[in-house]
Amino acid sequence: MEKVIIEEKYVPEYVMDMLSDCKTGRKEEVKNAKFHHNTNYEKAANILRYGILPLRELNRLGLRHDSEEFLELMDDIESHINGIDGVSLFVTGLDDTDPDKLIFNSESNAHVDFLVTSDIIAGRCGSNYDDEYICRRPITPELLRAMDIRLLSYAKEVIQHSDNNKNVIGLIERYNCLKEIALTLKETGLEIPFREVSDDNSVLDADRVSNIPALTLKK
Repeated sequence: MEKVIIEEKYVPEYVMDMLSDCKTGRKEEVKNAKFHHNTNYEKAANILRYGILPLRELNRLGLRHDSEEFLELMDDIESHINGIDGVSLFVTGLDDTDPDKLIFNSESNAHVDFLVTSDIIAGRCGSNYDDEYICRRPITPELLRAMDIRLLSYAKEVIQHSDNNKNVIGLIERYNCLKEIALTLKETGLEIPFREVSDDNSVLDADRVSNIPALTLKK
């Protein structure tokens, strides 16, 4: 794998320049996709491959290896609302949320945000977050409608807090995940937009992203 060795102070500008070079020039709005699911960058490729899966299915496929005791504990939906057969989704912009309850930030710039079709059946459950919904079935890849990142916004925050080395390392880790994410998007043939939404829903070219070199900090 091609690598670029870079000084810490140049990382945010490099990432922003590379993302700009990967834009298609198109901006795309996504309709009929009210549900959101956030995940870490390193897990995004598996969602493209397998979908958004409940705990039981993750273990069946060998993507997790939890003990029977742990699965029994997690299947108690009174304490763990997903159980082992449900997945958490969120709906933004609700006008009936309780101001005294937590609202999930689906626009976190530290995560990948998957948009899911509005056509699935999911029940609202405000135990943890007032805008949370639980779907009692796997969300298979064909139910995904878009994959959004906000890495430009994250890079700008790193510039504002340039004294924190952990922020730079976090930016590099997320950036280095983009190659696998783009390669997986191509391999699966999923026809969903790969968007950089902190830049007005700009669509990224998966071919270009799949060819970006990895970053390594200069020692």
